[in-house]
Amino acid sequence: MKLCSNPDEAILMLVDLRRDIDEFVKTIKVILDAPRRNKETLLPATIREFGRAVYAPLREMLPKYTELQSQMLLAHLSDPQLKQGDLLEQSRSLYSVAERCEGWILNAQTRARRIAGDASPPFSLPAVEALVTAVTGLISSHSRRIEMAFLSSEGFGQGVLSDTFPASLLLESTTSVLLDALRKVQEAEAKQEEVTAEPLSDMPVFLLEAETRQKLPAIRSEPWGFVAALRRVKDQLRGLGRAILRKPVDLQLDKIPQLPVWSNNDALSTDLPDFALSPQEYITEIGQYLMTLPQHLEMHISEKQAPWQFLSEVREVCLALKLQNTLLKIY
Repeated sequence: MKLCSNPDEAILMLVDLRRDIDEFVKTIKVILDAPRRNKETLLPATIREFGRAVYAPLREMLPKYTELQSQMLLAHLSDPQLKQGDLLEQSRSLYSVAERCEGWILNAQTRARRIAGDASPPFSLPAVEALVTAVTGLISSHSRRIEMAFLSSEGFGQGVLSDTFPASLLLESTTSVLLDALRKVQEAEAKQEEVTAEPLSDMPVFLLEAETRQKLPAIRSEPWGFVAALRRVKDQLRGLGRAILRKPVDLQLDKIPQLPVWSNNDALSTDLPDFALSPQEYITEIGQYLMTLPQHLEMHISEKQAPWQFLSEVREVCLALKLQNTLLKIY
């Protein structure tokens, strides 16, 4: 393995080693199954002991497999396209990575099964975690970059017209694509579980220690812990996108406490200020923004992400903030 020039070559060497051992085991099975007089019956425990001995070279090298596979998966993230200066282009690059992650991980797990069979999850899952954690870090870093651009931009109140909105929206979609890919990968892994009574085919016994074998069902079925960090990033991006979208509305609503009508009323009157029937400027600005919002949203979202969902959220925020400002002034 030390003479291998790259991780791919080293993993292929492990595949070859597994194949060679399997061929040797098949030869032994032929001998054991051959009919003869006064044939001795071997206990399953004896056969399993033999299996652990014959697969020992592979068992010793499997921890190295995790490191090799992690290197191969992380090499996909060295693409220069992932260092875009433009916010939207960087989001597109990360989206492309998320789309390809499922294929990368499934290929890695296929190789792991060729090496370790149904004992592969404890060795393949850490490599998957390394990739997902790295991608989550890239997404989180870019999310902070978008937020900083939003807060420091001259177009702070441009909302849907801001460059930061499509970048944040696409980055949120990136997390959804990656989460969906991980769900499919875990479902595929769960279907690979094999139950065999054949003593010379019990790879978990041959390749795993007793403590790890006990954890194998949980490793297959329980949610992967590293996915939680990706979900948190998705929630943060959702909040950032909505904040950018409604910022023009927030800026207009912030003007309500400073309106002259609050201070120009008769001091002897106990009535609330009398607003004119014609719309105030801030209402006109909000109305114009909301009226143009659907057509702008259609440029950035799919048919499944109906613009009305975004409009409903903005409407509820508008009503809540206006009511809050009014109540504060009354009291």
